[in-house]
Amino acid sequence: MERKAVFLDIDGTLVGFDGRMPESAKKALEQARRNGHKMFICTGRPYGMVDPWLLGLGFDGVVASAGAYVRTRELVVFHQTLELAYVRQVMAVIKDHGALFMLHDRDHCYLSPGFYQFMEARDGNMGKKGKRMPGEVMFEEGMELPKELESLDYFGADITVEEIQAILEEKMPGYFAVTGSSFGSDHTYCGEITRRGTTKGSGMEKMLTHFGMCQADSIGVGDGMNDMDMLRYADMAVAMGNSVEPLKELADLVTDPIDQDGLWNGFRKLGLI
Repeated sequence: MERKAVFLDIDGTLVGFDGRMPESAKKALEQARRNGHKMFICTGRPYGMVDPWLLGLGFDGVVASAGAYVRTRELVVFHQTLELAYVRQVMAVIKDHGALFMLHDRDHCYLSPGFYQFMEARDGNMGKKGKRMPGEVMFEEGMELPKELESLDYFGADITVEEIQAILEEKMPGYFAVTGSSFGSDHTYCGEITRRGTTKGSGMEKMLTHFGMCQADSIGVGDGMNDMDMLRYADMAVAMGNSVEPLKELADLVTDPIDQDGLWNGFRKLGLI
Protein backbone atom coordinates (compact mmCIF):
# COMPACT_ATOMS: atom_id res chain seq x y z
CA MET A 1 0.00 0.00 0.00
CA GLU A 2 1.26 3.51 -0.81
CA ARG A 3 2.24 5.73 2.11
CA LYS A 4 -0.73 7.46 3.73
CA ALA A 5 -1.06 10.45 6.05
CA VAL A 6 -3.58 9.65 8.79
CA PHE A 7 -5.11 12.56 10.73
CA LEU A 8 -6.75 11.61 14.03
CA ASP A 9 -8.98 13.52 16.42
CA ILE A 10 -8.25 13.01 20.13
CA ASP A 11 -11.39 12.83 22.28
CA GLY A 12 -13.63 9.98 21.22
CA THR A 13 -11.17 8.82 18.56
CA LEU A 14 -7.71 8.27 20.04
CA VAL A 15 -8.83 8.34 23.67
CA GLY A 16 -12.13 7.86 25.45
CA PHE A 17 -13.71 10.70 27.36
CA ASP A 18 -12.11 9.18 30.47
CA GLY A 19 -8.76 10.17 28.96
CA ARG A 20 -7.58 6.60 28.34
CA MET A 21 -6.34 5.13 25.07
CA PRO A 22 -7.32 1.52 24.31
CA GLU A 23 -4.31 -0.76 24.00
CA SER A 24 -5.54 -1.85 20.57
CA ALA A 25 -5.42 1.79 19.41
CA LYS A 26 -1.84 2.17 20.59
CA LYS A 27 -0.84 -1.01 18.75
CA ALA A 28 -2.61 0.17 15.60
CA LEU A 29 -0.64 3.42 15.62
CA GLU A 30 2.67 1.66 16.20
CA GLN A 31 2.11 -0.92 13.46
CA ALA A 32 0.88 1.63 10.92
CA ARG A 33 3.98 3.76 11.49
CA ARG A 34 6.20 0.70 11.10
CA ASN A 35 4.46 0.12 7.78
CA GLY A 36 5.63 3.56 6.64
CA HIS A 37 2.48 5.64 7.15
CA LYS A 38 2.51 9.11 8.71
CA MET A 39 0.42 9.66 11.85
CA PHE A 40 -0.87 13.10 12.85
CA ILE A 41 -3.02 14.40 15.69
CA CYS A 42 -5.75 16.71 14.35
CA THR A 43 -7.61 18.39 17.20
CA GLY A 44 -9.60 21.38 18.29
CA ARG A 45 -7.45 21.54 21.41
CA PRO A 46 -4.57 24.01 21.55
CA TYR A 47 -1.15 22.42 21.39
CA GLY A 48 -0.54 22.95 25.11
CA MET A 49 -3.65 20.91 25.96
CA VAL A 50 -2.43 17.82 24.14
CA ASP A 51 -1.32 15.45 26.89
CA PRO A 52 2.48 14.97 26.95
CA TRP A 53 2.10 11.17 27.06
CA LEU A 54 0.12 11.37 23.82
CA LEU A 55 2.80 13.44 22.11
CA GLY A 56 5.32 10.89 23.35
CA LEU A 57 3.78 8.16 21.20
CA GLY A 58 5.74 9.34 18.19
CA PHE A 59 3.24 11.27 16.06
CA ASP A 60 4.78 12.95 13.04
CA GLY A 61 2.99 16.21 13.74
CA VAL A 62 0.00 17.99 15.24
CA VAL A 63 -2.77 20.11 13.74
CA ALA A 64 -4.04 21.99 16.82
CA SER A 65 -6.68 24.64 17.58
CA ALA A 66 -8.73 23.37 14.62
CA GLY A 67 -6.04 24.34 12.11
CA ALA A 68 -4.74 27.54 13.69
CA TYR A 69 -1.48 25.89 14.84
CA VAL A 70 0.35 23.33 12.71
CA ARG A 71 3.66 21.80 13.71
CA THR A 72 5.83 18.79 13.16
CA ARG A 73 7.78 17.45 16.14
CA GLU A 74 10.08 20.49 16.10
CA LEU A 75 9.01 22.93 13.38
CA VAL A 76 6.02 25.31 13.48
CA VAL A 77 4.55 25.16 9.97
CA PHE A 78 1.68 27.63 10.52
CA HIS A 79 0.34 29.77 13.35
CA GLN A 80 -2.69 32.07 13.19
CA THR A 81 -4.08 34.19 16.03
CA LEU A 82 -7.27 36.20 16.55
CA GLU A 83 -7.67 39.96 16.77
CA LEU A 84 -8.25 40.75 20.44
CA ALA A 85 -10.81 43.46 19.70
CA TYR A 86 -12.94 40.79 18.00
CA VAL A 87 -12.39 38.32 20.85
CA ARG A 88 -13.70 40.93 23.31
CA GLN A 89 -16.85 41.29 21.22
CA VAL A 90 -17.34 37.51 21.21
CA MET A 91 -16.92 37.35 24.98
CA ALA A 92 -19.51 40.08 25.43
CA VAL A 93 -22.00 38.18 23.24
CA ILE A 94 -21.61 34.83 24.97
CA LYS A 95 -21.71 36.43 28.43
CA ASP A 96 -24.92 38.23 27.46
CA HIS A 97 -26.36 34.80 26.67
CA GLY A 98 -25.36 33.18 29.96
CA ALA A 99 -22.44 31.11 28.69
CA LEU A 100 -19.13 30.17 30.24
CA PHE A 101 -16.04 30.32 28.05
CA MET A 102 -12.69 28.65 27.44
CA LEU A 103 -10.07 30.75 25.63
CA HIS A 104 -7.15 29.03 23.91
CA ASP A 105 -3.65 30.17 23.09
CA ARG A 106 -0.83 27.84 22.08
CA ASP A 107 0.08 26.66 25.56
CA HIS A 108 -2.94 27.36 27.77
CA CYS A 109 -6.68 27.31 28.11
CA TYR A 110 -8.31 30.01 30.20
CA LEU A 111 -11.52 28.89 31.92
CA SER A 112 -14.44 30.84 33.29
CA PRO A 113 -14.77 30.49 37.06
CA GLY A 114 -17.44 27.86 37.71
CA PHE A 115 -16.54 25.81 34.62
CA TYR A 116 -16.15 22.49 36.43
CA GLN A 117 -19.25 23.01 38.54
CA PHE A 118 -21.18 23.58 35.31
CA MET A 119 -19.74 20.47 33.68
CA GLU A 120 -20.51 18.36 36.74
CA ALA A 121 -24.11 19.55 36.76
CA ARG A 122 -24.42 18.88 33.04
CA ASP A 123 -22.48 15.65 32.54
CA GLY A 124 -22.42 14.23 36.06
CA ASN A 125 -18.74 13.44 36.45
CA MET A 126 -16.59 16.06 34.74
CA GLY A 127 -16.44 18.33 37.76
CA LYS A 128 -15.50 15.51 40.10
CA LYS A 129 -12.33 14.76 38.16
CA GLY A 130 -10.75 18.08 39.06
CA LYS A 131 -8.29 19.75 36.73
CA ARG A 132 -7.64 17.21 34.05
CA MET A 133 -6.34 19.45 31.25
CA PRO A 134 -2.69 20.48 30.97
CA GLY A 135 -2.04 24.20 30.66
CA GLU A 136 -5.29 25.41 32.18
CA VAL A 137 -5.69 28.72 33.99
CA MET A 138 -8.77 30.19 35.67
CA PHE A 139 -9.64 33.49 33.98
CA GLU A 140 -10.42 35.70 36.94
CA GLU A 141 -12.21 39.04 36.79
CA GLY A 142 -9.89 41.80 35.63
CA MET A 143 -7.32 39.59 33.93
CA GLU A 144 -5.84 40.88 30.68
CA LEU A 145 -6.60 38.87 27.56
CA PRO A 146 -3.66 36.75 26.37
CA LYS A 147 -2.13 38.29 23.24
CA GLU A 148 -2.08 35.28 20.91
CA LEU A 149 -5.45 33.58 21.26
CA GLU A 150 -6.22 30.97 18.61
CA SER A 151 -9.83 29.93 19.32
CA LEU A 152 -12.46 29.77 22.04
CA ASP A 153 -15.23 27.50 23.28
CA TYR A 154 -18.39 28.40 25.13
CA PHE A 155 -20.79 26.35 27.23
CA GLY A 156 -24.41 26.68 28.32
CA ALA A 157 -25.69 29.56 26.17
CA ASP A 158 -29.40 30.30 26.18
CA ILE A 159 -29.52 30.39 22.38
CA THR A 160 -28.38 27.91 19.73
CA VAL A 161 -25.06 27.66 17.91
CA GLU A 162 -26.78 28.93 14.75
CA GLU A 163 -28.10 31.98 16.60
CA ILE A 164 -24.65 32.75 18.04
CA GLN A 165 -23.23 32.47 14.51
CA ALA A 166 -25.82 34.92 13.19
CA ILE A 167 -25.01 37.50 15.89
CA LEU A 168 -21.26 37.25 15.28
CA GLU A 169 -21.78 37.45 11.53
CA GLU A 170 -23.76 40.67 11.94
CA LYS A 171 -21.13 42.22 14.21
CA MET A 172 -17.99 40.91 12.45
CA PRO A 173 -18.93 39.75 8.94
CA GLY A 174 -16.88 36.86 7.60
CA TYR A 175 -14.52 36.64 10.56
CA PHE A 176 -15.73 33.80 12.81
CA ALA A 177 -17.18 30.32 12.32
CA VAL A 178 -19.20 28.62 15.06
CA THR A 179 -19.65 24.84 15.27
CA GLY A 180 -21.25 22.55 17.83
CA SER A 181 -18.96 21.64 20.70
CA SER A 182 -16.93 18.43 20.71
CA PHE A 183 -16.43 18.76 24.47
CA GLY A 184 -19.31 16.87 26.05
CA SER A 185 -22.65 15.90 24.57
CA ASP A 186 -24.38 19.26 24.00
CA HIS A 187 -23.80 20.44 20.41
CA THR A 188 -26.71 22.91 20.43
CA TYR A 189 -26.00 25.34 23.26
CA CYS A 190 -22.25 24.76 23.50
CA GLY A 191 -19.95 25.73 20.65
CA GLU A 192 -16.45 26.21 19.29
CA ILE A 193 -15.51 29.54 17.71
CA THR A 194 -12.66 29.71 15.21
CA ARG A 195 -11.37 32.00 12.47
CA ARG A 196 -13.43 31.40 9.34
CA GLY A 197 -11.47 29.60 6.66
CA THR A 198 -9.07 28.12 9.20
CA THR A 199 -10.19 24.55 9.81
CA LYS A 200 -8.85 21.11 10.51
CA GLY A 201 -8.96 20.63 6.74
CA SER A 202 -6.82 23.70 6.01
CA GLY A 203 -4.36 22.55 8.67
CA MET A 204 -4.20 19.11 7.04
CA GLU A 205 -3.40 20.72 3.70
CA LYS A 206 -0.51 22.69 5.20
CA MET A 207 0.88 19.58 6.88
CA LEU A 208 0.63 17.52 3.71
CA THR A 209 2.39 20.22 1.70
CA HIS A 210 5.20 20.32 4.24
CA PHE A 211 5.77 16.58 3.89
CA GLY A 212 5.51 16.62 0.10
CA MET A 213 2.25 14.69 0.15
CA CYS A 214 -1.13 15.48 -1.40
CA GLN A 215 -4.81 15.30 -0.56
CA ALA A 216 -5.10 11.91 -2.24
CA ASP A 217 -2.72 10.54 0.41
CA SER A 218 -4.91 11.64 3.34
CA ILE A 219 -7.15 9.75 5.74
CA GLY A 220 -9.19 11.55 8.40
CA VAL A 221 -10.59 9.80 11.48
CA GLY A 222 -12.97 11.51 13.90
CA ASP A 223 -16.19 11.37 15.88
CA GLY A 224 -17.53 14.87 16.56
CA MET A 225 -19.11 17.86 14.84
CA ASN A 226 -15.79 19.70 14.79
CA ASP A 227 -14.39 16.85 12.66
CA MET A 228 -16.68 17.64 9.73
CA ASP A 229 -14.10 19.77 7.92
CA MET A 230 -11.42 17.13 8.49
CA LEU A 231 -13.55 14.40 6.94
CA ARG A 232 -14.69 16.64 4.09
CA TYR A 233 -11.07 17.35 3.17
CA ALA A 234 -9.70 13.83 3.62
CA ASP A 235 -9.52 11.56 0.60
CA MET A 236 -10.76 8.74 2.86
CA ALA A 237 -13.18 9.83 5.60
CA VAL A 238 -13.54 7.52 8.61
CA ALA A 239 -16.07 7.95 11.42
CA MET A 240 -15.80 6.10 14.72
CA GLY A 241 -18.77 3.95 15.69
CA ASN A 242 -19.45 6.37 18.57
CA SER A 243 -19.61 9.36 16.17
CA VAL A 244 -22.45 11.83 15.88
CA GLU A 245 -24.84 10.87 13.08
CA PRO A 246 -23.95 13.70 10.66
CA LEU A 247 -20.33 12.51 10.66
CA LYS A 248 -21.36 8.92 9.97
CA GLU A 249 -23.44 10.11 7.03
CA LEU A 250 -20.42 11.96 5.62
CA ALA A 251 -17.93 9.12 6.11
CA ASP A 252 -16.65 6.67 3.52
CA LEU A 253 -16.16 4.14 6.33
CA VAL A 254 -17.77 3.79 9.75
CA THR A 255 -15.64 1.67 12.04
CA ASP A 256 -16.50 0.31 15.50
CA PRO A 257 -16.75 2.48 18.66
CA ILE A 258 -13.54 3.47 20.36
CA ASP A 259 -14.06 1.01 23.24
CA GLN A 260 -14.65 -1.87 20.80
CA ASP A 261 -11.25 -1.68 19.07
CA GLY A 262 -12.58 0.88 16.61
CA LEU A 263 -9.23 2.32 15.60
CA TRP A 264 -7.57 -1.08 15.19
CA ASN A 265 -10.48 -2.45 13.15
CA GLY A 266 -10.60 0.67 11.01
CA PHE A 267 -6.87 0.54 10.28
CA ARG A 268 -7.20 -3.10 9.26
CA LYS A 269 -10.09 -2.38 6.89
CA LEU A 270 -8.06 0.42 5.33
CA GLY A 271 -5.02 -1.82 4.85
CA LEU A 272 -2.79 0.32 7.06
CA ILE A 273 -1.94 -2.69 9.25
